Amino acid sequence: MDTRAGHGGTAGWYRDIVEVIQDAVHPMQAHHLCAALGLSTDKSKAEGFRSKLKRLVERGWLAEEEPGPFTPREGLAAGGDAPEQAGSSAVRRRAGEGSGSRA
Repeated sequence: MDTRAGHGGTAGWYRDIVEVIQDAVHPMQAHHLCAALGLSTDKSKAEGFRSKLKRLVERGWLAEEEPGPFTPREGLAAGGDAPEQAGSSAVRRRAGEGSGSRA
């Protein structure tokens, strides 16, 4: 288990992924990210890693314009607020939670 503290509760290795993608010149495929992070590029390992990348897309840390290549989310500054914190009320509204006043 990774014990490094991350922004907004995000594990340090998630931050490492985001940093590598932010430093990349072009969008990156999962197997390229595996290689850049020193992980196995075996097909089964890359597929498992892809699921982690999809989770980062869902949480607002990364973007995936089309299936395959991943990019940093627009407006996400390196070391900035976690997307789930910075836009948490907007995320809840989109999800149908918190319809206005708090009870």
